Amino acid sequence: MHILKTPSPHNTPSPQHTLPTSQLHRVLVDIGPRASDYTRPGQYVQIKVGDDGKPGFFAIASAPDTNNQGVLELLIKNAGEAAEKLCALGAGAQVDASPVQGKGFPIERIPVDSHSTVLMFATGTGISPIKALIESGDIKVWFFMGAGRVGGRVGCEWV
Repeated sequence: MHILKTPSPHNTPSPQHTLPTSQLHRVLVDIGPRASDYTRPGQYVQIKVGDDGKPGFFAIASAPDTNNQGVLELLIKNAGEAAEKLCALGAGAQVDASPVQGKGFPIERIPVDSHSTVLMFATGTGISPIKALIESGDIKVWFFMGAGRVGGRVGCEWV
């Protein structure tokens, strides 16, 4: 979905929809110029809906992109106070979002001459930073995903 309006520095529109093959919600959040701090897969943002309640920590699922125009993709399970509130919002709703945080995956430390492929394992929303790493194209990744039930694929459109 597209961002419906340009955010002020501290209020962010957040369109979302549910991925058809999973219990995850794909949320696109426009954090404006602060997205330029997103430089490595594995980083995250904090998002708070409304004035009351606690912020949630959400791993960024989109690959770092200098041309993303401030939009970050999140994959969120509708569980927990912040996630439930965020998943209930419609396109154009305002949320408070932190700047991008965390160091991300230190992929530059992988000796690609002797280790050209990285094996990664995840379940549920843990796929978010791995999705970002795969889509970044920085290194070859073999991804193994666990599911709670047979056929329980989680956001596999990109795998």
